[in-house]
Amino acid sequence: MRHRSLTLHGPSGIVHTLETGESEFVLGAETGPDVFSVTGEGVAARYAWVSIGGAGLQVEDLAGGPQ
Repeated sequence: MRHRSLTLHGPSGIVHTLETGESEFVLGAETGPDVFSVTGEGVAARYAWVSIGGAGLQVEDLAGGPQ
């Protein structure tokens, strides 16, 4: 398995870095075992689905557009 990392940036710099291999998870304000929790104005409970794999990074909008 290849090592990968995902870094979230905000207005003040790096918000969080997730070290991962191949994985799937949800970005959002919700808490749960499959959710990478992000707080902030306009962040939906389940904002986006992310898949990191051999083909690269896939992202699907779960929130239905801008909040």
